[in-house]
Amino acid sequence: MYTPSSWGAASVVVFIAIMGLADALLVAWLYGNESGMAVSVGALLGLMISIAWALRQYLATVSLTLLAIAAAITITLGLTAPPVGLRSAVVAVALFGVWFLTYDVWFTGRAQTEVVSVVTRLGSDGHAGRALIVHHQGRGPKRFQAHVQRAFAEGLQWQGWQVDITTASHTTPTDLSRYDLLVLGAQSYNWCPARPVVDYLNRLGDLKGKPVVIVVSGGGMTERAIRVLRERVVKKHGAVVDAIEIWTLRPNEERHGLSDPRAILFRAGARLTIPQYQRTA
Repeated sequence: MYTPSSWGAASVVVFIAIMGLADALLVAWLYGNESGMAVSVGALLGLMISIAWALRQYLATVSLTLLAIAAAITITLGLTAPPVGLRSAVVAVALFGVWFLTYDVWFTGRAQTEVVSVVTRLGSDGHAGRALIVHHQGRGPKRFQAHVQRAFAEGLQWQGWQVDITTASHTTPTDLSRYDLLVLGAQSYNWCPARPVVDYLNRLGDLKGKPVVIVVSGGGMTERAIRVLRERVVKKHGAVVDAIEIWTLRPNEERHGLSDPRAILFRAGARLTIPQYQRTA
């Protein structure tokens, strides 16, 4: 299992925080300071709950274990020292609330807000086929997903495809009858594919075997997101002909033998083949 290098630094910080809170709890207990005990335990519980919430999609067992430990501590305090247990629970909920509002609501929520754009057509006659690329471009200034999807479109064009490209929103075309290929591009957020792309897929009817290419980008832990998106396509009776993981922090050479994400996606588009019987008339 791939582990980002940043996780090592984060683990050290969390360990130091836990040891510091444990020392503070010990000092408060020795001096009989109930307020200090409540704050120390509450901070520790809030940290555990926040970590459990962050890992719920990727390491479910670890997440459940942390929640079980936090619950056991809370129940024990509630039975042995009710005032301390109550105040520590308030502190824990407050700290988790700050984490949730900051990361899940503000940061991730803004990043997953759908972006409306016009449909841009690339290519001319489309003698090799007609494709629709639907992606979520995110909120960052680099627009990484948009750049790599454009490279995939250029690879298709090189083959003679006509390509329509747009972002995933409530205005994105859902009538795919004129297209031979659907391409879905999504970033991985909290180990899940970008919500606008999932919402768009949910609005589609039965794909009836329509060929679909999935492109998921992320720092380096994209396995679950691409699996979730693939399962949703299959549930819609789409035929996944290619599933491409592209990374911004992990070396892409591991999977593709190339480092440049645009070159990888161009090559994927230029190599794509769709059986003639799967194309529209």
